[in-house]
Amino acid sequence: MYYNVLAKMNKMDIEDILPLHDTQVALLLPYMVLNKTKIGFEQQAYFISGIKDINAIKKAFGVLSRYHQSLRSTVHYIGLTRPVQVIHRQMDALRVVHYTDPQKLLHDLWNEPMELSQRAFEVTLCQVEAEKLLVIFRYHHLLFDGWSNILILRGLMQIYHSLVFRIPYQPTNVLGHRAYYSYIRELSEMKHNSFWTGYLKNPPTPIFKVKQIDILKKFEQSDLSYTLTLDECSCLASTAMQCGITPAVLFCLAWALVLKDLYNLDDVIFNIVLSGRDANLPSIETFIGPCITTAPLRVWDMHSCSALKLAQKIQNDLQHIQANQYVKDPGRDAIFPQTMVNIQNYPKDLDLPDKHYKVDLYQSKYANGFLLTLNVFTLDFQYIVQLSYDANFFSKENALGVIEKVREVVASLVRDLLN
Repeated sequence: MYYNVLAKMNKMDIEDILPLHDTQVALLLPYMVLNKTKIGFEQQAYFISGIKDINAIKKAFGVLSRYHQSLRSTVHYIGLTRPVQVIHRQMDALRVVHYTDPQKLLHDLWNEPMELSQRAFEVTLCQVEAEKLLVIFRYHHLLFDGWSNILILRGLMQIYHSLVFRIPYQPTNVLGHRAYYSYIRELSEMKHNSFWTGYLKNPPTPIFKVKQIDILKKFEQSDLSYTLTLDECSCLASTAMQCGITPAVLFCLAWALVLKDLYNLDDVIFNIVLSGRDANLPSIETFIGPCITTAPLRVWDMHSCSALKLAQKIQNDLQHIQANQYVKDPGRDAIFPQTMVNIQNYPKDLDLPDKHYKVDLYQSKYANGFLLTLNVFTLDFQYIVQLSYDANFFSKENALGVIEKVREVVASLVRDLLN
């Protein structure tokens, strides 16, 4: 079955070969169809302070790679009936570069092609000051979710500390990709039920009159962002708790109301990202891999319902969506939302091994192929709100209007949702 893949490789270097599951195949499709597309690729950059020995960091990544299969994987599809992930026994996915301008480095890396059959993940290190590194993860999203970035950082720092101070490293139990993919396949084969058919019946027409393939062909992502203050974050969390909803629901409601106000809509469908970390598997919370799924969320009757009632309905719908996230359905497959909400619920505590280490998010970039995406990152107990937009479809002025509307609606919900 995998002869075409094996024929070009050293068989002794292969640990396992796994067929991609449905979500991974969907993420890979733009790469397969459109030459040199950035859609599906992500780049995360962090400043790490307190690093005295860059060689120890390099060794630490080598140790971490031995435990986690995604860090030494490639992806293949040419000549195969289904794309596969090849897990190698070892892979050199780290490099050290010398740049004086971090922004130029990030720009150059983002525009550097990545051939998935050669590597689907890489780490770039750049010394920016004494004891301060810029660490950049670049990868295709079909192998990692946002949560994995924090797990990689945590593992990297724990192993680095153990090497520098000669302390035995105690790894957590590691979930293998074969076990995880088997679990996902079992869920995807669940018997069809009526949830998606009823939920997506008579869907609204797309907001923007443009074909999906035309979006993908010309997609060029740009980003705008703002950070909520600690006081604003505290008020948001308090309001959500008093209303019996999660902060994620509040942001989903905010996005629905933004679309309603900007485009005079009463019924909207947008994609949401689900973490998949609720899987009934041991060590799922420390699994470095592709746990995410996406699913359509529908919000309607916005002109007649109160904001609190809409929030409660979204919370209830999300419970059903979570339970049916892997269920295949023809009606669901036919829906192509043009916007998305992505709540990156990273672990709030990096669990760094010593207080003199410090990690700061510098840049997060992900080309997802949606015209508009509301990203909400949680890091250091704060919310970073980012609007990603297709620069071929929206001007920066238009995008600024959208993110200002997001800021306005979020603040208004925090202030008035209980009234």
